[in-house]
Amino acid sequence: MKTLGTRLWPAFLVGAVLLVFISGTVVGVSQVRGPSMQPNYHNGQIILINRWAYGLQFPIIGGYSWFWKAPMVGDIVILRNPSDGQMIIKRVAGVGGMPLRVKDQQLFIGQRRVPLSAWQAYWLEAVPHVPAHTIFVLGDNPAQSYDSRDWGFAKETSVVGKLWN
Repeated sequence: MKTLGTRLWPAFLVGAVLLVFISGTVVGVSQVRGPSMQPNYHNGQIILINRWAYGLQFPIIGGYSWFWKAPMVGDIVILRNPSDGQMIIKRVAGVGGMPLRVKDQQLFIGQRRVPLSAWQAYWLEAVPHVPAHTIFVLGDNPAQSYDSRDWGFAKETSVVGKLWN
């Protein structure tokens, strides 16, 4: 006669495999770090990530096997920071083809006006628009945010998912 543990281990194994698949491809959980998204999202706040918002991703290793939708202006996305690979949360302020205009150390992108440092204004003046297949992301708190003004454009494929609200 089989014990209860011997009969249940296949169910636990299937459950563990499903959990890894779902958390790697469908939904993720993360935590906001830092003040860059205040006042809308606060340091330490737990967020859910819709990993299927833009495409089907490879579990664990990352990257898209099928990309069906590009991020749109206003989307709050979770992406890998191009400078260090860390997961960050930012708002999409510009998408491929969108014009950029710099005047008096301010960036005008879409309906948004963002203050720039002298260095940020210098490099952005040379860029007339957001390059194809990239996005320009900003924190909701520009004074406390390290974002596309500092490290440039992010590839659409670097987006891990969209905030699930």
